[in-house]
Amino acid sequence: MRSKIVFAFGAAASADYDEGLSAKLIHLNAALDCNWKSGQHAEIKSWSCGYACDNAGPVTDVELLDFKLLSSFGIVANYGGQCLVSFRGTKDLINDIEDGDILFAKPYPECPDCKVHGGFHGNWKVLAGATRKALAALDCAPGSSKPVLITGHSLGAAMAALALFDLVGEGYNVKTAYTYGQPRVGDANFAKEFDARMAGVSYYRVTNFKDAVPAVPTKWMGYRHVGPEVYYHATQLGAYKVCDGDEDPTCNDNWNLITVLQHTCDHCSYLGLNPCHCSSVAPDCTEPRAEADDPNFVVPPGLLPPSNASVVV
Repeated sequence: MRSKIVFAFGAAASADYDEGLSAKLIHLNAALDCNWKSGQHAEIKSWSCGYACDNAGPVTDVELLDFKLLSSFGIVANYGGQCLVSFRGTKDLINDIEDGDILFAKPYPECPDCKVHGGFHGNWKVLAGATRKALAALDCAPGSSKPVLITGHSLGAAMAALALFDLVGEGYNVKTAYTYGQPRVGDANFAKEFDARMAGVSYYRVTNFKDAVPAVPTKWMGYRHVGPEVYYHATQLGAYKVCDGDEDPTCNDNWNLITVLQHTCDHCSYLGLNPCHCSSVAPDCTEPRAEADDPNFVVPPGLLPPSNASVVV
């Protein structure tokens, strides 16, 4: 029997979250994984990648977004009667964040105090021009009545959030945006401006049980989530709640780093599906699991706060 816990808070109504659409977008995100190591994207261009493409919904007229130097990749396409923007994720985002560029950037003249992750922002900016050009070709330029849908998983979720912030601000008719396993992308000032800008968008940041990626970059580094969050407490359809605010302690933020880093398989196990692997039908794991966590697990040093920080990990 499916369990379902749904609460509505503030402006986010639970009825706005469409789980049927969400499941299709999980398949769509998985489709972008096809042949990613080889760099050959013919199956994505023709939308003929098999299981993931067949279950992702009505994708046509695919335009590839590709910047190989940063391994940034995405698509713009028609999706029924709307335009679709989707960015590919990575399976190793925890390592990328621990070892990579976590310095803040301040790229918004209209919000000079807003700071975002420099690496994530760079991944989006190298595709931004091609994204706008592809949207215009599909009659989704600013001022068009044709709606835009944005999605992404993992790194792709971070890129989707930053693209969403820019495109909404530029007048694109973005109506829907679902991200999966999204890391924190900016500071509290950015989160406040983002939430205000999304007033007319059905935006949901979907998290899965103890997925570690939404826990990073950490709050002690100065990062804060944007909202609202849809939290799945089990690896199955229906097992979700719509959370309160950007950092709800009863949702994914309930778990500390020691716990979530022992559940990295949750990152590829959303809604009982697998957003990471093009040909995989099953999630990487099923939660909640029976085995206990290791109390002696060691958090990688790059994710620990300095000794003088008063933040619990």
